[in-house]
Amino acid sequence: YVLKLLDFPDLKSVTSLLEASLDVAMKMIEHNSELTDKTAEKYMPPEPEMNLDLTVKLAQAYYLRAKLRNAKEKDLKYLLKFLKQARHMIKDAAQKMQQEEMTAQAAAQASVMPPGGAPPMAPGPAGAPVDVQVNNNMPPQPMGGAMPGMV
Repeated sequence: YVLKLLDFPDLKSVTSLLEASLDVAMKMIEHNSELTDKTAEKYMPPEPEMNLDLTVKLAQAYYLRAKLRNAKEKDLKYLLKFLKQARHMIKDAAQKMQQEEMTAQAAAQASVMPPGGAPPMAPGPAGAPVDVQVNNNMPPQPMGGAMPGMV
């Protein structure tokens, strides 16, 4: 980024773009951390367009700092709700991506597979013993040799 920034005459506008994820997350976290049950209708949920990994780290830091400052759980209710929702969104996105990958792999395998399933297996080399197990109330016999007592 540094070399790219040197080409821009307006560094402030470029850096504000780079910091937008941080600024939005901090604004929403601060807003939600100040909510009470009386102002709950002003709750701002995380959005999928946010940098959710960054948002979770910031919300967690705000929450832990408030705990260190002896904040009451009821005062952290909406901050914690925001944090849990952001984590849930990350988990949902990962599951969706995994499911899409599995669907794509299945489609790729189906396009390689001939109609009707797998091709038949090729027979072994001519004269090779065939291991066929038929149970006619006979004890198992060794393959490829004469039966005992028959010489």
